[in-house]
Amino acid sequence: GTTFIDDCQWDRSAEYTPVGTPVWDTTNGVIKCDAVSDAVFTKHSYLDGYYACRFTTLAANERIAIVIATNTLNTATDSGTKYLLYYSSSSNDLRLFRINAGTPTTLQTYATALPAGTYDITILKVGSLFEVTLNGIKIMSVTDSAPLSVSGQAGFGVSGAITTGINLSNIQIIAVSPDATNGIAA
Repeated sequence: GTTFIDDCQWDRSAEYTPVGTPVWDTTNGVIKCDAVSDAVFTKHSYLDGYYACRFTTLAANERIAIVIATNTLNTATDSGTKYLLYYSSSSNDLRLFRINAGTPTTLQTYATALPAGTYDITILKVGSLFEVTLNGIKIMSVTDSAPLSVSGQAGFGVSGAITTGINLSNIQIIAVSPDATNGIAA
């Protein structure tokens, strides 16, 4: 296992694979994502574990996203194999998907508006069980009937179109990582 924690106070861009044009702003302690599908992906692979990120949205209903166990570096629902939690601005809900070879299956949704502000989101995945929290309140608890069994990268950012932008901070992963070489056990 491994532990990955980035408070975004230092430029740790070498530890990520960027998609789009995210900007590391160490003065303000954030990673800025202000273009369509901007995201950052870890270089290590994970599957079961705890994933957390603080999203600060600069406008209402921005399409924030967390991706786990992905084999493609994107936040889209129509490609690759992965789990994706994202905010749908068209239906005003958070959606948790399992995407297998580009075919999405909705595992659970949670209706909520996301006005401009700061949101702490966590995902806990253990085997087929998922729990998702929003600002410390459990909003989803679901068992995946056909769980993915292959690890992949984790990503944080924007899913699709964006109005003004989001800032990422306080990224945390405590998870099983078959490719970790740092000797830190989760």
